[in-house]
Amino acid sequence: MLDCFGIARKVTYGENAPTRREIVYQRASEDIGWAVLSMIVQIAVDHGDPALTREVFENLLDMFDKKKWGNAWMAHAWAATYVMRDRFDEFLPLILDCLQGETTSAPSAGDRSKASTLGPPARVTQEAASSLASTFDMIRDWRTAEPSRAVPVLQEGLTRWPMRRRFVEALAQYRSQDSLRALLAFSQEELAGKKDAEILCEVSKALGDLGSSFGATLREECSAVLREISGYEAIDARTRRIAIESMNMLNPKSFQSVPEVSEAEIIHNLRPFADSEKKVYTDWRVIKEYAELHAYSRITRGLLTTDLLNALVNALDHDQTYARVPVARCLGIADHSRARAALEAELLEPQLPSEVRHACLDALRQQILGASSSTVRSARRWFVLDASRKARQRMSDSTAEQLEELALNWTLNGDRLVSGDAFELVGCRSEAFTTEFVHVNPQAHPISELLALVTEEDRHDVGEGLEPKFRICSIQQPEHSRLRIEVTGSTWEEGVSFHRMLRRRAAEGLGFLDPLVERYLNGTGALPGIAVVHGILITSDGKVVLAQRPPRSAHAPGRWSVSYEEQITTSDFEDESTDAATAAALRGLREEFGITATREQTKVVGALMEMPILNPAVVVIVASPLTFDQIRDVWLRKRFGDDADELVNIDEVELSINVLRTKAHDRERGQLHPTSPLRLLMLVRWLESRS
Repeated sequence: MLDCFGIARKVTYGENAPTRREIVYQRASEDIGWAVLSMIVQIAVDHGDPALTREVFENLLDMFDKKKWGNAWMAHAWAATYVMRDRFDEFLPLILDCLQGETTSAPSAGDRSKASTLGPPARVTQEAASSLASTFDMIRDWRTAEPSRAVPVLQEGLTRWPMRRRFVEALAQYRSQDSLRALLAFSQEELAGKKDAEILCEVSKALGDLGSSFGATLREECSAVLREISGYEAIDARTRRIAIESMNMLNPKSFQSVPEVSEAEIIHNLRPFADSEKKVYTDWRVIKEYAELHAYSRITRGLLTTDLLNALVNALDHDQTYARVPVARCLGIADHSRARAALEAELLEPQLPSEVRHACLDALRQQILGASSSTVRSARRWFVLDASRKARQRMSDSTAEQLEELALNWTLNGDRLVSGDAFELVGCRSEAFTTEFVHVNPQAHPISELLALVTEEDRHDVGEGLEPKFRICSIQQPEHSRLRIEVTGSTWEEGVSFHRMLRRRAAEGLGFLDPLVERYLNGTGALPGIAVVHGILITSDGKVVLAQRPPRSAHAPGRWSVSYEEQITTSDFEDESTDAATAAALRGLREEFGITATREQTKVVGALMEMPILNPAVVVIVASPLTFDQIRDVWLRKRFGDDADELVNIDEVELSINVLRTKAHDRERGQLHPTSPLRLLMLVRWLESRS
């Protein structure tokens, strides 16, 4: 844990303190930057050093002025807001000095000069003024918050600035007649001028809250204004509702029914832009309100619609942290691939504010927890792990580490294993599976919609299938130690061209792959592909065999397998004494290595989904009675008579839990066949269950 106070002391009065403080200002949005700045102010106050307090304040103003320059600058502005709110009491005199200053324009992007300043003369931009006014909700006791000076300053802000909602809210913090009179006068002027109907919403809320503290006369004055507001045709549903709620607060005996919040109203108030062409953002507090109170409630009641989901996804385009955080929470409970894709895209944004990053991570955690089964949960964890890889490619190591931790650190009962290029569909922890293959009608598992995505380029030069192929329609576990695998006929050309299409579109990630995976796992959709067995060959002298695939292989050329792959074909169904997966594993052993084994020496230990090609595979362990050297000798003699499409090399790794786990998590695992790390993890679990 970093020592905020220790760092603050060094940059306050230590050697080269001014230079060190400049670094803190530049890194205010990183880690504990804002906390260090807040501590500097505390130290300055304790030492009676108003010049240092003033220095920090003016640097915070500069962060406010530049918040529209981009994400990194907005993150700095939020850091400045946290400091200003944390030290509101110490900063209040300076805040009022600044708000009384001359108006000026914010610097254009790239202009390093400072606009807002305490002067003399004091100057303030709209950007800084709004941020300063927003800090008044930190008032604990309005009587000690300089009301005689603050109320006139805030009242002037109501007519001085085009954007003045924060000034309405700030005035409402002062529960005095002067403040209430200022708001009543302002609301009457706005109603008479009919220039800004949107400001009347904040006015309505303030009149209800503040007016309820006074007697009947002032309550009636507030109610009269609220009645006029509620009848004003130009106001929106939110303003009308708040005006009615405020009237009910002021006069409970004349209670009026409050209109329900419709989906259309929620969607309208989640929009990120008031003017999309000019990039004028809506009020973040409105988005926060509608996300937290209304959208979240509708989703929990099962009322998520496509339009509401689209509105939430679009709301992430808002520039304000406090708008995006509650939207991310809503997306966390929205069980839809678009929600997960939006959260991933947000996390991959450069210069993402830490609050938004943590909210998105929490939302993805909710997505994982909300999965309909342990297998669906493992798929969602794989997508999170894939997002960590993308984050690392973009040099976002911190985000990558947090995503990886989220994907891999799960201890729920029945959790599946996940690796970089595969996730477990079914896993066995002790006894091997009894496997039953069932042939089904292909019309019951149609794939024409997906094959329509395959282009001529994907089909080009895939080669001709030499024997019939199958695709796995579903893998079910009706009992603890039994697998029921439904298959139907397929072809080499169909499966390989589909896989090529998926590799081509893999960059689309969650948005494209997630719906296909979830439909398959939920039994509502099928996948083209090729039914395969992934075999793990164990030797009698405690080794696991690694085999290098040929460089001209159609899939994973030149990579090392743990230990081999074999496609299931017609002949594997002919032996009634064994299942097709075991038969294919034994046949592959003969064809790839030139050795034999018996059915009793094989164990079906689960199934996995290879990503991003969405190809399910049955995993079989084969325990050979031969040593590694004996297997290598047989393979070498066999290899001299084979063509170049066979294995080009074999190696071994020790059959040790620690060694295998290290190999599975090796950063150089890119040299392995995509499913080899997961096969190693499945083998580790098998060994642990038997030790």
